[in-house]
Amino acid sequence: MVTSVSMMPRAALRGSVPDETVTGVEGQDRGGMVTSLSMMYKAALRDSVSAETFTRVEVQDRGGMVTSVSTMHRTFLRGSASAETGTGVEIQDRGGMVTSVSMMHRSALRGSVPVETVTEVKVQDRGGMITSVSVMHRAGLAALRGSLSDETAEVFAVQDREVMVTSVSMMHRTALRGSLKAEAVIEVEVMDRGGMVTPMSVIYRAALRGSVSAETATGVALQDRGGMVTSVSMMHKTPLRGSVSAETEAAETVTRIEIKDHGGIVTSVSMMHRTALRGSLSAEGVTEVEVQDRAGMLSSVSMMHRAALRSSVSAEAVTGVEVQDRVGMVTSVSMMHRAALRGLVSAESFTGVQVQDRGGMVTSVSMMPRTDLRGSV
Repeated sequence: MVTSVSMMPRAALRGSVPDETVTGVEGQDRGGMVTSLSMMYKAALRDSVSAETFTRVEVQDRGGMVTSVSTMHRTFLRGSASAETGTGVEIQDRGGMVTSVSMMHRSALRGSVPVETVTEVKVQDRGGMITSVSVMHRAGLAALRGSLSDETAEVFAVQDREVMVTSVSMMHRTALRGSLKAEAVIEVEVMDRGGMVTPMSVIYRAALRGSVSAETATGVALQDRGGMVTSVSMMHKTPLRGSVSAETEAAETVTRIEIKDHGGIVTSVSMMHRTALRGSLSAEGVTEVEVQDRAGMLSSVSMMHRAALRSSVSAEAVTGVEVQDRVGMVTSVSMMHRAALRGLVSAESFTGVQVQDRGGMVTSVSMMPRTDLRGSV
């Protein structure tokens, strides 16, 4: 099993990724699971992607599950996504930045993403779990069209009118136009008129209970029927109010998720599952997850599952996950279950990002260059 690949250095990937060395990103699993591939930055990937070389990024699953693909900046994958192989995540950027596309399971994508418009990415899961879909594009205007129903989870409507929608999942300042309903989660339109919309992950078969209206973002209940709810990002005009306890998920308090912005843009924090986080999220000291932005932008931090994070996360010394950006941008860090990341991530070279699982599952860690991550993960 290839658990995850995290890209790093400033110069990024310049050529092909040999199958032997996995210099840039070689993520192929012929009989297990490719959990995630994270890549990013200016230089991006230069060549096209084949199943053999993965020069750009081709994530294929021949019988397992492809969890996520993160790609950004002037990179475009060519190919289409078929229901059988899930072979083509077409990510294109014609002058902005494409942050990430997460897709998964055997059923994979229905349809293709046209080179010109990037208009259709349908994520469907007919018998498993859809983890998350993040799609974005500065020139994306059209983006995803269709509707997302509780049964088919067919689509997200993501639109960008002048700014950049970084990934479908959460948002800030301005919010959703439209509504989320338990029966038919239709047209989750993520639009940002004056700030930034970052990511929106809403999935799993056991879906959302309750409804999210344009006025009151209430009733977003995260439920797990025997498995794992990977991430559901809250959203709305009026950010989440109240704090979270591990016991209740009342419509009024929206437990377990509090989103704050202090001088920057903390776009989203996604956390969930039965036992969830031990502790509370406050503006001053977030016990489990402290999301801070010193001079750039923190796009998202997603964490979940039973074991969750055992230690506290402070701005100075983060035992579990410290996501800090002093100069550039940290896009996302996703971690889950009894995961133990061994090694240090230094500002110079992110070469020591080892994703290890001692009895659980580490899904992915995505980070970018020009980032100063303090402390060990």
